[in-house]
Amino acid sequence: MYPTMTQVAELQKTQIDALHAVAGTLVAATERLASLHFAAARAWMLEAKQITENLFGGAEPQQALALVAELVQPSTDKLASYSRELYGVAFGTQAELSRIVESRIAEGKDKIEGIVALTFQDAPAGSEATVSLLKNAIFASNAAFDAIAKAAKQAFEMAESNLTDPSSNGAGEVAVKHRGGRSA
Repeated sequence: MYPTMTQVAELQKTQIDALHAVAGTLVAATERLASLHFAAARAWMLEAKQITENLFGGAEPQQALALVAELVQPSTDKLASYSRELYGVAFGTQAELSRIVESRIAEGKDKIEGIVALTFQDAPAGSEATVSLLKNAIFASNAAFDAIAKAAKQAFEMAESNLTDPSSNGAGEVAVKHRGGRSA
């Protein structure tokens, strides 16, 4: 028996739903990024206006230098905060996309395996070797995909842990090598 058009249409609907979920996630991430960028731009513009008014408001040279010196630390703190928020949006979006893709792949794989089994169920006599070869190829490609997905997930987790804990990635050791000319 061959797969019916309704089975194929159901598989296509599942893929369209997955595409819609991915597009929705990307639109939401873009919205969060735009909001973050506009909020940062607004804050920086207001701060620049205030600084300009303070500098040109009749401040003496020593007061102007003190104002400029006061700006350095808050700017680095704001940049670090902005970077953390940007990082949060990026990794949150990546996690959501991974979740969507993994669930859809599992669903799709089950449906494809069902369609393949249904297709080869009534294969002509003598074609068992060919059917077995095709089934093994499909299952081997699924296993290879699973292995690649697992390796990619592990690499992502390692990269994320290195970004969240910079002390664990050897950056301190590199700095020691450059200062002392040799490793510690």
